[in-house]
Amino acid sequence: MVYSLSKQILLFITASAFALFICVSFFKIYQVHENSMEPYLYNGQTILIIKEKSPRNGDIVVFENPEDSRLVVKRCILSPGDKVIINNGSLITSRRRIPLTGKQLKRLSAFDYIPENMFFAAGDNIFNSHDSRDYGPVFIKNLKGRVLLIK
Repeated sequence: MVYSLSKQILLFITASAFALFICVSFFKIYQVHENSMEPYLYNGQTILIIKEKSPRNGDIVVFENPEDSRLVVKRCILSPGDKVIINNGSLITSRRRIPLTGKQLKRLSAFDYIPENMFFAAGDNIFNSHDSRDYGPVFIKNLKGRVLLIK
């Protein structure tokens, strides 16, 4: 009986350690500290991300802002290799038309395509978001992961 119980405890501890390793290695929990993703995400919400380095259009991602290394949450709107289409002062994506200021237009006009090691992200609350329109495409190495779950 003692042997069986100690074997079960050892199995439980091993399984717990393995589960903890998986969680720490592949997932991370963050809290949103901005309102640039409203109405989808709100300031104060908790999000679970899965660590990955292949953003796809439509994914909500967490990454380091290239200007100051703060973590931000935005939607990937152009993936590596996507064509940059600007028409009448707006960035055209498969999902929507995003207005650009003169400064943003000038910055984006330098790109025909998003480079293979970069992505372009913007907030859903487009008029209250500091994003790739302002600082350009983001290096994939800055990507922390894709939002998997919202609480």
